[in-house]
Amino acid sequence: DYGKILLIGGSDNYTGAAILAAKAILKSGGGLLTVMSYSEVIDVFKIVLPEAMTVRIENNLIYQLETFDFERFDTIVIGPGLSRNKNTEILLQYVLKTNKDVLIDADGLFYLKNNLALLNRNNNTIITPHMGEYQNIFPYNAKTILKDLADIVHIYPSLTIVLKSENTIMIDKNHVVFNDFGNNALAKGGSGD
Repeated sequence: DYGKILLIGGSDNYTGAAILAAKAILKSGGGLLTVMSYSEVIDVFKIVLPEAMTVRIENNLIYQLETFDFERFDTIVIGPGLSRNKNTEILLQYVLKTNKDVLIDADGLFYLKNNLALLNRNNNTIITPHMGEYQNIFPYNAKTILKDLADIVHIYPSLTIVLKSENTIMIDKNHVVFNDFGNNALAKGGSGD
């Protein structure tokens, strides 16, 4: 509700995911958007979404993150188009150590398996995997998926899982919601963003 959102996403070959996610953030009620990304993505944002403030990911990323003011944001979104490299894992680790609500999508999810302990946090964490991403993070058994999801959110009480498929399952420690309104339009790359 007019919050301050930090979107960490995009890379040289994947600017679209970050742009789609940024537009969705603004359309769904984000009041002030800051995009942290690489120079080539920031250059595109200045043209396509000039209302977004920007922060360039610097070469000395660890120093940048140690001095970066995460406190000025209400929510952090990490992953869309960020690419799979060491910087993405470092960014994910720093973000999950903040006391901010965090949404992890796409490439941010790729490194979650190595950092599951960081899901033990007080603030809300939402992950939005499709089935392939989910199987990279957690064991998958189609026959026990609901029980497995319930067990996971029991282990990590601040976690919400939005498991995207033909039918989407959203689960947290108190609720299970099925969205069975999926259609062929969601089979297109970027529809999640």
